[in-house]
Amino acid sequence: MLIKTHLLRCLPLAAHCGVQQSTPHSGLGRRLVSGIFLNILLIVLSCSSAPNPAEKVARQFMESYYVTADLKGAERLADGLALERVRSSLSLTEGQSIDESTRQPRVTWKLLEGGEKDQEAEYFYRIVIELRDFPKITKRSRIKLRERPLQGAEGGWKVTQFSDQDEK
Repeated sequence: MLIKTHLLRCLPLAAHCGVQQSTPHSGLGRRLVSGIFLNILLIVLSCSSAPNPAEKVARQFMESYYVTADLKGAERLADGLALERVRSSLSLTEGQSIDESTRQPRVTWKLLEGGEKDQEAEYFYRIVIELRDFPKITKRSRIKLRERPLQGAEGGWKVTQFSDQDEK
């Protein structure tokens, strides 16, 4: 028993010195553990990848325009036709007070697909709008962005077009 305990304590030292312990399943066990570790690492890395700059602006726009109705925030992220549409929405809400007593819907969104190529990007989202005592509304939104040359604070990615339509 004492010899067995001593041998077990020396095995890690022997392995460190280049002495290999061989068992019928030792290679299989190491490969299995390595494979499991590699798969877990790949899953963690794929789930934690940060969105690219274009997708980040598209997400911020979704939150500002659709979720929180922060039209001033959406205005800062928009350019071209998208900017015209946001400003139109701003003029429609001018003089309307939105406070805690205003019934606001619960809006959630999910990225369906998209990506960027060169200096343009396009993303598709599913939007779900829920308001108590009303049927749920599901929309599909398309956001197009373009990267503008940096000119002070006005450069970078901007939403240039966006549209949404009811999903059936």
